[in-house]
Amino acid sequence: MYELFVAKDFKEFQKKMHKVAGDGNVSSEEYANATANLIAEFSSRMKGKIGEMQQFFKNWNEMSSNLGYNFLNEQRQAVEKGFARMSQDSADELNGQFRLQTQLSAEIKNAALQTANYLKEMYQSMQLSSARQLQYLAGIETNTYKLHKIETDIAGVKTILGNIDTKGIKMRT
Repeated sequence: MYELFVAKDFKEFQKKMHKVAGDGNVSSEEYANATANLIAEFSSRMKGKIGEMQQFFKNWNEMSSNLGYNFLNEQRQAVEKGFARMSQDSADELNGQFRLQTQLSAEIKNAALQTANYLKEMYQSMQLSSARQLQYLAGIETNTYKLHKIETDIAGVKTILGNIDTKGIKMRT
């Protein structure tokens, strides 16, 4: 409906408003008058378009009612008034649904809290485990430093054994 009756008018109105707003040589009073005139012109055009749209709807409804459809049935009225007109059975059923929803919400909340606590405990456990692993790594580094001294001592013993092998042992008396 918009495209058929008013889209073109809205686009023209928008262009004219942009043109007036974009003109920087206009005083605020002239701008107010120009926009007021544009709005008045647009309103008068829309009044005619609304009449056309209403007539179109009526014609459309007449054609559709001849085919068995009555889209604009003006005799329809509200029958029910929401909670005020509800039967006791409906109210009891709805109350049960509300209670069920409340219970399910509480269970979801409790499950979320348990999951959050579990994740917190797991995070703390991982922190503790990581700290222990770092301690062990620091111990390995300290012990690895001692290996260098052992290596130099073994090299000295090897040199002495090599000398014994080549030169022999001298006995002193």
